[in-house]
Amino acid sequence: MGEGQGSTQPPENLNRLSRLNISCLFILCPWVERDKKSMPIDLAEFKELDAYAQKVDVKDTVGNLVSVLLQKAHSDLEKVRAIWVWICHHIEYDEEGCRDREKLALKPADVLRSGKTICSGYSLLFAKMCSLAGIRCRYLVGRTRNMKRHAWNAVYLDGKWHLLDCTWGRCGVLGRCNDYYFLTHPVLFVENHLPDDPKWLLLKQIMMCAAVAFISKRKAQNYPWDESNEKSIDIDLTQFEELDAYAQKVNVKDSVENLVSVLLQKAHSDLEKVRAIWMWHLLDSTWGSGSVDDKGNFTFRYSEFYFLTHPALFIEDHFPDDPRWQLLKQTLRLNMDGCDS
Repeated sequence: MGEGQGSTQPPENLNRLSRLNISCLFILCPWVERDKKSMPIDLAEFKELDAYAQKVDVKDTVGNLVSVLLQKAHSDLEKVRAIWVWICHHIEYDEEGCRDREKLALKPADVLRSGKTICSGYSLLFAKMCSLAGIRCRYLVGRTRNMKRHAWNAVYLDGKWHLLDCTWGRCGVLGRCNDYYFLTHPVLFVENHLPDDPKWLLLKQIMMCAAVAFISKRKAQNYPWDESNEKSIDIDLTQFEELDAYAQKVNVKDSVENLVSVLLQKAHSDLEKVRAIWMWHLLDSTWGSGSVDDKGNFTFRYSEFYFLTHPALFIEDHFPDDPRWQLLKQTLRLNMDGCDS
């Protein structure tokens, strides 16, 4: 059966890219409100249920805990909310256990007794409690935006899968849960949740916006200068050493025509002409000419990465308005309606 008609499997029709092996993807979509949920809900309606769940103090068995929580939760949505709020409110993050795995509680019963765990323990407990409450739930694993391993959950409500994270939703010092991670819209959730199985992005197609991120070869958040020399044509950059030195020394600024005329004295082929102009002026003067540190200080240092960059790498941080100029066999389309509501 198709999605939304009783199927418990995520959508399969992801946009597979023939030239790109995308291992993870960050999306910033300005048309999606930052608090948008994957289904129409009013969090204010949970005020009494939230207060009840926070006060429940049952820690003998997971079964008894669920039984008590469900006394005030009747619909599937209310059950999920009560379970999520209880875990976020009562289970602490185990910093010590994260460093010493021998002291770490991961099994649901152990987490319940200890009252602390890490992301996998949060997610396993949530999945167990949902199972006892009759809610279809999945335990998901993947990476965060900074590429650290993480775990979270998906729940099946009203004929669709929805995403949430108990670990990042847990209550802070003010005692309030972070509702952002409750039934988060997939377009927002994928900004910092990158599942190992891309089906669990829960997007109708993989979309790209102003920020497209990491292709499998590009594993670091910042681009090392010499990380990749894969170009769009077969070239040896060392052949340009003399031409580069010449172009850098040219100091003609009276007119563009005169500048080009002087540069072309040492550049004969079309490739050499492009190289000389790029080296003097830099094809992309922002990305090619240096870097900006956290304090906003600019350091001049040209980057070979941005000279005739392979399209599969260039698309990581250059997204043209006209998708034809991605120069990919299969273009990545910005589709404002391309994700589940």
